[in-house]
Amino acid sequence: MNVETEKEAIIRVTSSEGEGPNEGSLCAIGRFGFSHVQSTERLDKPYARSFSRLVPTEWDSVIPELAEKLSSIVRVGPDRIATLVSPRIPMEDAYLIQGFSRRVLRSNYIDSGARYGFMNAAYPIGKATGTLRPMVDHQDLLKAKVILVIGADPTSESNITGLFLKRAVRKEKSRMYYVGSESVSITSRAKDHIRVLPGGEGLFAWILSEEISSQEAHRHPDFLSRKEELFKSFNVDPQAYTRLVQDLREAQTGIIITGRVFHRIQSAYAAMENLLRMVQSLGWVEKEGCGILPLPEVGNDLGVLMMGATYEWLPGLLDSQDSECKKKWESTWGDHLSYGKGGGLKEILEGINAGNIKGLISFGENPLTHFSPHSGVHEILAKLELIVSIDLFQTSLSDQAHYLLPAASSYERAGHVVSVEGFVQSLSPAMTYWGESLSDGEIVSRLSESMGHPLSNGSTSEISKEIFTLMPDLSPSTRNGEHFMGPTGNLILPTQTPQPPHKADRNTVSQKMHSNHKEASSAHSPILPENISGEGEFVLALNKSLFHSGKMTLLDPSLMKMKSAASLRINRQTAKKLKIKKNELVLIENKYGTCTIPVELTSGVTENELQVPYHFVSPDLLSLFPGEMNYSGPCHTVTMLRTRVTLKKIE
Repeated sequence: MNVETEKEAIIRVTSSEGEGPNEGSLCAIGRFGFSHVQSTERLDKPYARSFSRLVPTEWDSVIPELAEKLSSIVRVGPDRIATLVSPRIPMEDAYLIQGFSRRVLRSNYIDSGARYGFMNAAYPIGKATGTLRPMVDHQDLLKAKVILVIGADPTSESNITGLFLKRAVRKEKSRMYYVGSESVSITSRAKDHIRVLPGGEGLFAWILSEEISSQEAHRHPDFLSRKEELFKSFNVDPQAYTRLVQDLREAQTGIIITGRVFHRIQSAYAAMENLLRMVQSLGWVEKEGCGILPLPEVGNDLGVLMMGATYEWLPGLLDSQDSECKKKWESTWGDHLSYGKGGGLKEILEGINAGNIKGLISFGENPLTHFSPHSGVHEILAKLELIVSIDLFQTSLSDQAHYLLPAASSYERAGHVVSVEGFVQSLSPAMTYWGESLSDGEIVSRLSESMGHPLSNGSTSEISKEIFTLMPDLSPSTRNGEHFMGPTGNLILPTQTPQPPHKADRNTVSQKMHSNHKEASSAHSPILPENISGEGEFVLALNKSLFHSGKMTLLDPSLMKMKSAASLRINRQTAKKLKIKKNELVLIENKYGTCTIPVELTSGVTENELQVPYHFVSPDLLSLFPGEMNYSGPCHTVTMLRTRVTLKKIE
């Protein structure tokens, strides 16, 4: 991926045909999604609130002023300030931020954007295997005899994964099964598209795992009745299901891919535990080329979690509450870690509401966009004495902020990220900082120094060196050069000798999973289905658009030409029955709210489902979701993905 600039402005993004793991193929977002970086709406200087207005200020005045306010809150006691972290930042920034939270602010109230879904995959996998390094990579896809894709759209979630999937089926004759309610670009290549109505994905995973992992005499007593429910209530084809079971049992090599829809269902945590149990019973843990490949939702989800930017883990995925783990990092940092239990987004909001948490620092995360307007989150945040929003743009969170600080974009930062395959890859800045913006790490370094507790000299290279010295397995890695070699023989990424591993060590994973086997009792419990629509009802789902990622790409003219506004995706046959035509306005409503929206006809969703890209979600659309703050599983992930609605044509 080559970013071409002229006079400190990006003019185009190109790629070299045939080179790199993507063979020069870029998704629409990668090729066209850069205009927001040089938008006139970007923040170019720090702001501080004076009475009811945010007014421009200077770094030299805002840093000591903010440092004093943070220090006054810290003096009251530990766990008084919460931190939210975007998973779009490099590992180095995440490492500094978690250190700032735990060492300087003395708080373990820290969380990342992975809490909005991916944590339902990451935490059970990390708990079961001891690592977030994947068991398989894209090369393994080309060798897999059977591939199961469940609740994922690889083409839009991980373009390179989608590319390898298509090649595996087309050239290597892999047998791919796709499990999900909608049709996506890869379903046409699947041996079977096993349609399951929305809400049945978790039940499907439990039934499949129980069928394969347990002998008939030892299966759960509800197994047969729930299996029948899966076929009848969720329209799963029994013959396609039987073919999948047979292929999984007989396959020499197999891979399971999970994605955004799967990670965000209410039962996702238990469903992932069930898939892990099935992988273990199939003998795939010990077998090279087999395993689970969860697709991260955002670019550096894996790297940010590995750096400990979540309350459960210290850097290196060490338990933040384990005294021996804390001692290791206390010895390394020369600090006493006096934080308390802490918590993630759920516990942060509860702590603010109870008056225990007094300050919030947000690095590119806005919790207001993940909850219904009826949830009361806006009112909860208003109780804070101090809100610091560090972002590229002004948002609904910064509207409540006491300080608004300009952050550098990914095109302006150096550092490292972890890919879906586990490779640690370097980033080089393509342009200088916009205006007076700074990287998150530099802001944290200046604040910590002003608070009398310096963390680093602010040099990204020095922070990288510290990380790779303390955790050498995270050193930058490539596919030994061969995969990154183009026709001219030029390496796209540097190759180290010897190469650090990018995949999980199977012997270590096997030992860990066998030792944990007796603790996985929840995996044997039946999963209740969710959100099945009633008579005259539809399940409204928020999904990802192929042409957008988050909100910032809405500022890119090229991407907006491809998809410029929200539309309601509805099944063609359903629309025909309701006498609804393309682009006509319809009213969707439930007991929570109403919304008027134009329709888009498609064969890609079931007759019981409606879809809207979450990038274009408006307050009216959000009002259709329950006001209560819904969390799922032990990770308390936010699960505002589906709701029941009725629909009628506007005459």
